[in-house]
Parts: sequence; C-alpha cells; structure tokens
Amino acid sequence: MATPSPHLWAFFDHGQPPPAFVAAPEDFAAKDRILLLAKYAMQNGTTFIQTVQQKQVGNPDYAFLTPGGKDEPYFRWALYATGCGLSVDQPLPQGFVPPVQQPQQYMPQQQMYPQQQYMQQPYYPQQHMPQYQPYPGMPIQQPQPQQQQQHQQRPTPPPTPPEVA
Repeated sequence: MATPSPHLWAFFDHGQPPPAFVAAPEDFAAKDRILLLAKYAMQNGTTFIQTVQQKQVGNPDYAFLTPGGKDEPYFRWALYATGCGLSVDQPLPQGFVPPVQQPQQYMPQQQMYPQQQYMQQPYYPQQHMPQYQPYPGMPIQQPQPQQQQQHQQRPTPPPTPPEVA
C-alpha cells in the first residue's frame, strides 16, 4: 500500500467509516476528470477543490463537486481511495484499516526554509572578494573609503559674459 496523503483527513472525518465503493461512471471523460481532481486534491488539499468549485459554478461537468450532484459518490470514493493509496477500481481490501491521522507539525519559518538565511548575506565577505582586472593591462582599482568617494561640489562658475555668448 502506498503512503497515505497528508490531505486525506481534511476531506474525511477520521471517526466515520470510509465511503462505500462506487463503480466508475460510464462516461470515460467524466471518470478521467474525477480521478484527476481526486489526485490533485490529495496533492494540494481542500483549497484546490474550493478553487475549482468557484471556477466551475454551474458547469454540469463538475456537478460531482457539489453534495448530491451527479457522480458525487464516485468522487468521494475516488478521493478516499486515492488518499489511501488504493485502487479506485476495486472495493477496500478485506480487513482494511484506515491510515492513522498524523498530527500536523508546524516548524518555525526559520527552520522550514534554512536556505533563506544564506540568501540574505553575501556568500563572500567583501574583503575576501577576488579582484579582477576589467581589461588586460589595466590596473586594478581598489575601493576607496566612503569619505573619499563623495564628490566635492565645485563652485558655480561665473556667468558667461555677453560678448562671448
């Protein structure tokens, strides 16, 4: 048996019995659509299904997303079987025990994405950066201290005499 989806229990109550096996609809396009949405739902969670529901309001091809809609029992079965890593084409195996609901572990942002710490700081400290010549034969320009980098303001030149202008 494959590893159960972490999203399985977002769609089902762990204390309730699993949905009953339902045979696939005769319409192959509807079956493929249902199985694809069940697969993506188990990968992406309830927000994926909510987004599809909002985008497909009134579309009869997605009636299975509403309670009591056409093919909704098969969609529920496909969700459960996909989430448990089982085949959707056969009933639950004899003696099947639903997977245990794993408690969600939340890690602080800093631990979850440690690579972001390194992106905030340059890889090499400035004093250790190699100096390259811009063109062959040109001397390497050393950075000047901040005080010398500021340009001194030149005095305003006197106005141009009318004879010259």
